[in-house]
Amino acid sequence: MKNCIRLSREDHACLRDLVQGERLGIRLTTDQTLNLEAVLQAAEPGSDPTHLVNHAGLEDRITLVSPTDPDDVFVLSIVLPSEEDIDSDRIGIGKPVALACLGRRQNELVTWIGPQGIRAMKIVEIDKAVVPAAPL
Repeated sequence: MKNCIRLSREDHACLRDLVQGERLGIRLTTDQTLNLEAVLQAAEPGSDPTHLVNHAGLEDRITLVSPTDPDDVFVLSIVLPSEEDIDSDRIGIGKPVALACLGRRQNELVTWIGPQGIRAMKIVEIDKAVVPAAPL
C-alpha cells in the first residue's frame, strides 16, 4: 500500500490558515512555512473515519519507537506553535518530527532531520484526540 498523508478537513483548513498567515499571533519561519505547504499539497483531506482513524492529526498522541532500539521511545502530540510545550511533549507543527508524523499512518516509518542528524522511527500507536464521526 502506498504511503499516504491523510488529514481531516478541519486539520487541513487550520494548517492552511496557518500557512497563509490567517491565524493571529502565530508565525512560522519561512522554512517552516515551505515545509508545511509541501505537506499540505501532498495531503488528502477527508472526513471518512475509516481513512482517518489510523492517521496522525493535530492533538493526537503519537508513540514512536526506533526500529533498531525498542527502548528508544518518543511520545508526542502535534500542536499549533502557540500551544507548544516541550516539557509536556506537545510539539509545534513547525518542528521536523511533527511534520514527519503529520497525516502518516500507524506502523509507518517516518524520518526527519534533527539536531543529531537523520532520525527514523516507527509510528506504533496513535491515540486520537477526537475520534472522527462516521459520515451521514
